[in-house]
Amino acid sequence: MMKKNKNRILSVVFRSAVIILCALSIMYAFILTSCTQPARSSNSDSKALTVKDNSIIRIAFTAGYEPFEYIDDSGNYLGFDMALGYKLSESMNRIPVFQNMKSNSLLDSLNCGISDMVISAVEVTDERHQKVDFSDSYITLSSSIITYKDNTDVTNINSLKNAQNVAVVSGSDSGYYLTNNLGLANIKEYRNEAEAELAVLNGGADVLFTDSKIAETFVNQNRKFTIKETNINQRKFCIAVSKGNSDLLRLINEKLNEFKKDGTLYNLRSAYISGNAELRTTFDDELINIQQNSTVPNTKTSTDYAE
Repeated sequence: MMKKNKNRILSVVFRSAVIILCALSIMYAFILTSCTQPARSSNSDSKALTVKDNSIIRIAFTAGYEPFEYIDDSGNYLGFDMALGYKLSESMNRIPVFQNMKSNSLLDSLNCGISDMVISAVEVTDERHQKVDFSDSYITLSSSIITYKDNTDVTNINSLKNAQNVAVVSGSDSGYYLTNNLGLANIKEYRNEAEAELAVLNGGADVLFTDSKIAETFVNQNRKFTIKETNINQRKFCIAVSKGNSDLLRLINEKLNEFKKDGTLYNLRSAYISGNAELRTTFDDELINIQQNSTVPNTKTSTDYAE
């Protein structure tokens, strides 16, 4: 009797073990498939690199967030983050391989070995930090409202609707934020920061909505104006690498520190955030040249990482 019970118990334990092993196998297969079988999107012209190569650096991003990363009419990847990625790769003597993928696949692509870094206007959160490592921030953004000191109609972001005209720079981050988040009808776009500031000085607009760094300089030079609200839509962006990739992270931070000292980050900010059209054209031309003339066949890889 005891022997029968013992055999029955062993049988149950064995069946349970088999079930658990099967479940683990399925789970492992799912993870392995997700990590090694990236599905190409319809506009992809080559397979994503899945092996490390010292001549390249694979940069993942999600296009569609101008002015940080977007696709122009000719299919070129442009924007602040793309230009930063190019400058980083150039300083490392690497060729950039730009990998456009779904936003919810970006961080997973690092730990699965599909990408080397993510530069895609990524903000650090506790949840994200558990999955990947982050560089020092390469830009801190916020916007400010400037108007005459005696303007009582406009006091904060919620009262911008009371302005006659809100001056912004076309293509700037501040202008993009107002247009896409507040839907104001009283926005007037100008070609560059100088024209937007001149419009406010001459009465063509009664409010200037611009980058907070620019706002501080403007009010210091024009004492009739004041900043009614600052640090609007504040955020810090960092570069992500796979968890534990300390060598690459250290190198990225070294390069970012160099870029801060030599003015590269300032120029990128001027070009893509503040609306300096001449600088923007210079950076865009560099990006277009590397994408159209690179010897790496999949410099313009577009990967929809398998979910």
